[in-house]
Parts: sequence; structure tokens; C-alpha cells
Amino acid sequence: MEKTHYAVLLLALLQLPAASATARAPETIVKALKPGTITQAEVIRVIDGDTVAIRSGGSVRLIGIDTPETGRCYTQEATQRQQTLTAGQTVWLEADSSQDDRDRYGRLLRYIWLPDGRMVNALLVAEGYAYEYTFREPYQYTEAFMQLEHEAQLAGLGLWNRTTCDGLAGRRYSNAYKTK
Repeated sequence: MEKTHYAVLLLALLQLPAASATARAPETIVKALKPGTITQAEVIRVIDGDTVAIRSGGSVRLIGIDTPETGRCYTQEATQRQQTLTAGQTVWLEADSSQDDRDRYGRLLRYIWLPDGRMVNALLVAEGYAYEYTFREPYQYTEAFMQLEHEAQLAGLGLWNRTTCDGLAGRRYSNAYKTK
């Protein structure tokens, strides 16, 4: 496949008021994202909220997000959402030239696109199941993911809900974030 990249046009993102908490704004941002070079893969198992196993024998770590790790509050919810979105699905994987091909554990680093054109990474952030996460260098969708996280915070979704994990889930490095 010839390597192509589509420009990410996020005019809707740039026009959003900073304090906007509209329910439609995150979906508008998610729909505006367009994949670059992609390859097809079948998800055979969900490992956790930000990692899946694929039929070709490897695993994929989603770029630009971080979900609670095992033993942390909201792990099960993030993993279940990933399960609902991707388990048994044929998806499209997009690499990012600004990131390594694999992480230190040998997992492919990719964006995952669903058959309906939505990006899983962005959905998990927009719905409050994942944090925006920049590792070393900004990635292709950094600004969009940061805006999605901000909108999820304002709307009190998932990790950002004041009743989630006694209101402390958004503080991912605090001791209160650990489950008892």
C-alpha cells in the first residue's frame, strides 16, 4: 500500500469554546479524525483498556492514551468498554511516524479504527475511560486528544465523574486511586 497521510482537519475543534461542555462536541472531534496508512487486523482478545491481542500473534498498545492498570480503580470499566468496542472485530491499525513502531514490551503502537470509521483511542478518551497520554514526543492527534480529555472532564464522564473512585480517579498518581 502506498504510504499516504490525510491532513487532520479539526476546524470544529478550533472553534469550540474553552469552557464548552456540550455533549456533541467530543463526537464532532472524533468524527473529524481521519486515518493515514492503515493495515487490517482481527482483535482476538482484550488485555486491558489500552491493549488488545490480534490474530497475527502480537499485541497492540493504543497510542496517546492510558487507562487504569490492573488493581486500580476503573480498570474493569475501561477494559469492558474496550471489549465492547473491539473484541472479535476486524479493525484497522494506523501507525504514527512520530512514535516508535513498538514499545519496550514488543507491543505494536497504533491507533485502532473501527469499521464504522471511529477511532477507539479517541472514543476512550472522549467517554472518560482513558487519559490523554503523551510518551516522550507529541503524536499526530495530541491536540485533539487533549481537547477530548478536557471535554470529558467538564462533562464529568467516567474517570472524571466526582463519584468515580470517591472522586479521586482523575488523580491517577495518588494513593487514593488504588483500589482497596
